[in-house]
Amino acid sequence: MTESAALPTSPASSEISSARPGRGRRIALYAATRGTTEGMRSMRGLLLAIVLGPRAFGIWTLFRIFMRYTPLSGLGVQRGLELQIVQERALGDAEAIERSKLSARTTLGWIIATAIATSFLALTASFVVTDDTWRLALRAVSLGVVLEELWVYATTYLRALRELRRYALLEIANATLHLVAAVGMAKLFGLRGAIAGFVIGALASLWTVRNCAPFRPALAKAQLRRLLNIGIPLALSSALTIALGTADRLVVAAYGGATTLGLYAFGVSIAGLAASFAWIIRTVIFPDVYGSARVAGAAPAMREHLDRTVLPFAYLFPPILGALALAMEPAMALALPRYLPAAAAARIFIFASAAGGITTLGAIGVVATGKQHALPVLSAIALCINLACSMLAFHFGAGLALVAGGAVLAQATIAIGVLAILARQATHARPIALVLKGMLPLAWCVASVVLMSRFYDPRTIAGGAASLATYLLLLIPISPLMVSGFRSARAAI
Repeated sequence: MTESAALPTSPASSEISSARPGRGRRIALYAATRGTTEGMRSMRGLLLAIVLGPRAFGIWTLFRIFMRYTPLSGLGVQRGLELQIVQERALGDAEAIERSKLSARTTLGWIIATAIATSFLALTASFVVTDDTWRLALRAVSLGVVLEELWVYATTYLRALRELRRYALLEIANATLHLVAAVGMAKLFGLRGAIAGFVIGALASLWTVRNCAPFRPALAKAQLRRLLNIGIPLALSSALTIALGTADRLVVAAYGGATTLGLYAFGVSIAGLAASFAWIIRTVIFPDVYGSARVAGAAPAMREHLDRTVLPFAYLFPPILGALALAMEPAMALALPRYLPAAAAARIFIFASAAGGITTLGAIGVVATGKQHALPVLSAIALCINLACSMLAFHFGAGLALVAGGAVLAQATIAIGVLAILARQATHARPIALVLKGMLPLAWCVASVVLMSRFYDPRTIAGGAASLATYLLLLIPISPLMVSGFRSARAAI
């Protein structure tokens, strides 16, 4: 899929570097817009939780879980399209650009066919199931899947073209439309109104991207074969990753019911605010990393990617999340006491976004060097860990915090594997030491936060302030890594 040998110099390839000038400015600007987007998405979840109540919000969460699986019907062609566009345009000639456009049209034809099939299956299943909750969720999926997939296709095309400003504005528009429609309709008509609002928001969002990508479908066999060759391993990995991200919630639903799921999902949604930061960085840098691996070769591109992006994130992000975790519970006690039983789970689950962020950033290099076939194996192992921890937590009555701990452990397992792959591709002299250093801040910060919850009352302002002050002192042993990460990140900017 990719070659390590340098290609002939072209106008496009001369600009490719994983440390492209202005990267810090692009990350900062996109972080501002993405922060707005994530804020509105989280606000939608919070407002729906308040308007609907725990049980109905649990059913809404089940619907959203179903929607996370629907893109898998396309077998990863959109991920393949992302790589194809970047690497074809890195070559810079007219023939390569035409190939990228045909790949886009083939992707469109494929996802239309597979999304319609998924919609039909969901509608059929809704007439088979007897439970009203599942029937409603499946019919909502049937209504929304085609609209959602077409929007994702158009924005994927824009992202691969480096049209970051336009992409960011469309994300904000999408989040705004979904927030207004879902919450407004939920206020009027309850859960069914929230689902109808989702469909209305999806229709309006699709109208905003009507001119952003080729919308004349095709099914060219050669292009489809290449897209699927890249996409199928990634789709399998995505399926397992989505299962990993939802398995704990499904276990909670099975053992605890919709109300318990609503509480846990609320805690996860609070913690999930932190997960977007890695995606922000990925969106900005993936064209640089893909292009650099194509033009400069795997080893130098991966060394730079590790030193300038992945390891600085691993050194700096977990300590920040630890501080947020300790500040979270007093705020919830004051503002949303009804959901306070989810606070302990949220305090632990927030670190899943750190481990997942390492994976998100590292996976760019894994795909760029053609090693994506290892990702499904890592995801499968992590899924088994997550399921085992979740079921054991309910079996022994250990509570939602242990369920969240299993999710963090599972995400950390994938992160370890991704770091090991990158270290080998970068021909690092001490790959095991690199992996251990990369994961040390995460393990240290999780242990510190758990320790603070044993010594202080996390639900009071005084207890929260004392635990935060002690936590900052406990960061001193890992401060050399934090300083190293800051210097590397600053050099990359």
